Amino acid sequence: MKRRAPGGCGSSSWLAGAASVVVLLLLPGAASAAVDVEITATTPDQFSIVDAPEDDPGGALIGAKSTTTQVEDRARQDSGIRAALARRSGAQLELTFVRERAAWVAEVRQRASAEVLASVELADGSLDVLESFQLPLGDYPPRLTEREAIDAAVEDRVTRRVAKQFGGVGKLRASGRLDECCWEVDLFDPKATGEERDTPVMRVGVRDDSSSVVGVWTGHQIAWKMARGERRAFGGDVNDPWIWLPMFVIFAMVAIDWTRLRSWWTTDVAALLALGLSHEMFLRGQLDWSVPMALPPLLWLLGRMLVVFTRGLPVQQPAKVPRTRVGRLVLRRVPTIALVVLCVVLAGLRIGVTLDGGNVIDVGYAGLAGARLELKGEAPWGNMPADNPHGDTYGPVNYAAYVPAALLLDEPDDDWGGDLPAAQATAIAADLLCALLLAAIGWRWISRRGGVLLAAGWLACPWTFWALASGVNDALVAVPLLAAFALLRRPTLRGALVGAAVLIKIAPLAALAPLLHVGTARRVSQALRTGLAAVVVILAGIAWAIWRINDGSPTGIVDSAQLLWQRTVGFQAERGSPFSPWGLYELPTLQGIAQGLVALGVLVACLRPRVRSAWQVAAGIAALLIAVQLVVTHWFYLYIPWFLGFTLLVLVAARERPVPSQAASEPALVP
Repeated sequence: MKRRAPGGCGSSSWLAGAASVVVLLLLPGAASAAVDVEITATTPDQFSIVDAPEDDPGGALIGAKSTTTQVEDRARQDSGIRAALARRSGAQLELTFVRERAAWVAEVRQRASAEVLASVELADGSLDVLESFQLPLGDYPPRLTEREAIDAAVEDRVTRRVAKQFGGVGKLRASGRLDECCWEVDLFDPKATGEERDTPVMRVGVRDDSSSVVGVWTGHQIAWKMARGERRAFGGDVNDPWIWLPMFVIFAMVAIDWTRLRSWWTTDVAALLALGLSHEMFLRGQLDWSVPMALPPLLWLLGRMLVVFTRGLPVQQPAKVPRTRVGRLVLRRVPTIALVVLCVVLAGLRIGVTLDGGNVIDVGYAGLAGARLELKGEAPWGNMPADNPHGDTYGPVNYAAYVPAALLLDEPDDDWGGDLPAAQATAIAADLLCALLLAAIGWRWISRRGGVLLAAGWLACPWTFWALASGVNDALVAVPLLAAFALLRRPTLRGALVGAAVLIKIAPLAALAPLLHVGTARRVSQALRTGLAAVVVILAGIAWAIWRINDGSPTGIVDSAQLLWQRTVGFQAERGSPFSPWGLYELPTLQGIAQGLVALGVLVACLRPRVRSAWQVAAGIAALLIAVQLVVTHWFYLYIPWFLGFTLLVLVAARERPVPSQAASEPALVP
């Protein structure tokens, strides 16, 4: 084992270390005179101990209460230490015991330059953190020069093959820059003119620590990392086939009515499952396939929900009666208690995978960052951290929803690169609340079995699982909308809840139209009370946000309002995206026509149908949310949970409502 004293190296370091041991063993009084002792990691699990007794080489140092093993274990728990060791291969972890302060200093140093990448000071004995330091991600010292990174990129076989469509690497000019752990080498067409001259035709990722090429991208993949086919970028372990594929099977088993297999409802479930094909193409980075493949399932669901909204649920068809014993065994209804057990198992699986193998993308990090700012007395809008500058595009209710978890679980040193338990806890709470709301609605208005089926459908759905494991806020959007449907008998409350959903994301405003009135009684009164409550809540939220931006000052209100508009509605309106046909194929005229049709449909839904049942309301909400998603520039699979709960309500009500006559099955649902 290599031994050295601070500041030394080679044989002189070994002699100095040996001399220190002799002095400390023969002259105990010298221990108090020594200022510090350094222990340098030679491997991740071994340390060179300078003054430890020979019979206890891994134990406590003279004058120290903690052992080196204890200090190492505690230091490796620090997020800055973990990040530095992960981001820079070959970095050394060094421990220094400072006797005069009765403290340990753990530092991660660059092997070549000895520059400190991260450090933490721990109190001896208790090992409490006294001070910590972490080098910002962009300040990590590079190992490669720009020229070396470019050479590694152009020598790669895949780079040369892709570059042939642009005339070969010899015809392109190159430039490189360091981004986090990798160099981004851009290749430009020297014949291009105007704005295209500064637009790269290829981008090559080169690891700074190993000079290896990690990716070659063209087209939309250059600007959009989401389009590069990184399978674990969203949801982490959820994308593993042994988790992802069984979820589709379980969802099909729960959502399909196997006694009425030949029905339109089966095709609705098939449409939800068919989105998995588009999703797989997205995970492979093939946007030319994933974007058009998502349209048919969404258009089918839109059409089906519009039919139910305008006409209501059809009369139930009789269930198939099997003629054979095997058929009767196969189509035998699963006991409700078994479905309850399935719900518990699925909930536990989802939470476990989220905490142990999930991740938190920029959306969840934005909610937590906003909650941190709120707790500091600052407004989220215009004050987001530099690593998530557009995280302030959401409404005030979104950031307020993260405050409880931020108070209970957030740690000051939790960063985006590590664990964010507060963001994950908020996503878990919203997900479970959606399942419970669906169960309560079904239990009260359909049957006990219907309630359990609704909860099981939500918990088995791959898209809600994917959103949960990604730590996003999309289940938060569904919570107030489902609560508004649960309170159909209370027009004021359902309007207020829609307003709360709008103060998370803007799109749920379309759901207000089907919710304006239900049943046959007091339709005008219901519409006025529902609409007024929604408007009051939305205006109150906007006023609160402006007041927070303006720091309570009566002056500067106009500027604060402009900032709020620019950071939320303005950003979303100008946002580009290759994940919808409008952004991928650049069809502004057709998109404008489609948006006009959706706006007209929302207005019509405020008035027609005049008489609507609760299930028509659910179908109308699902239809309008799908319609809005189809005409916006940025669409993503994480938005499916917005309308999934209402689609499940229609599917389960169609098969489980207690009596075949629709008019007789819903008297308790109307006000």
